[in-house]
Order: sequence, then C-alpha cells, then structure tokens
Amino acid sequence: MENQIENQIAEVLKGYALAINDAQTASIAAFYSEEGLFMPEGFKTLTKQDLSPEKSSNFLRKTDFKIEYTIEKIEVEENFAFVSVTAKTSKKQSATNDAVMKQTRDLFVLRKEENSWKIYRYIFNNSPSLTI
Repeated sequence: MENQIENQIAEVLKGYALAINDAQTASIAAFYSEEGLFMPEGFKTLTKQDLSPEKSSNFLRKTDFKIEYTIEKIEVEENFAFVSVTAKTSKKQSATNDAVMKQTRDLFVLRKEENSWKIYRYIFNNSPSLTI
C-alpha cells in the first residue's frame, strides 16, 4: 500500500514540474490545497491565489524556467506526506540570456484531500555549496 501512495505522490511532483516547465500557469495553482503556501527562499510567501496565471506566467516564460525533482525520501503520516527532494533548476538571465543553473534542497508537505494529494507547503533552500 505504501508503494502505491509513494507512486501517487511522485506523480503529483512530476505533474507539478511539467506544469512549471511548460509554463502552464493555469495548472500550477491546481496542485495546491486551498491553504497551500509556496515559501521560496528570499521572497515573500505566496498563497494559492498568488500563483494565478496572471501573476506567474510572465516569470516562467520570460526566464524559460525549468525544474527537475529527484525524490530523496517520502514519509507518510495519515493524511500528510513529507517529501524531501533535490531540485535542479535553470533560468535565463535577463541581461545576458545565459542559463543559470542551481541545485536546491526542497521540502514538500502534501495533504490528502478527497483522494488526491495536494501541496500544502513547499519550501526550498538555495545553498551556495549546491550550485551546479
């Protein structure tokens, strides 16, 4: 049973990354629970409503932002899942159009809602020692 749950969670993260990589901004917020928060390092915390297409599409398209997750560990406690991942990202610098690549340590907290896993909290940590 736990393998099935872990596979469901992995599929959520795969779909989320695909939506980001394809700049499908209308889909991104759908991965979050109503109380979901995106907590990027160095920026303000964003609610599900802040992730609306009008607010996020410009950044994703303008920078050609891409992300790839590698799941390190999944722990499930009833209706919550704690997922540790490393992420590789790339985005174009506006001044030079060069790709800037990074690696981050990320933590997803997912909550099961009506038989679906939704992102409840997403936090990531830039680390100079992880820069690619």
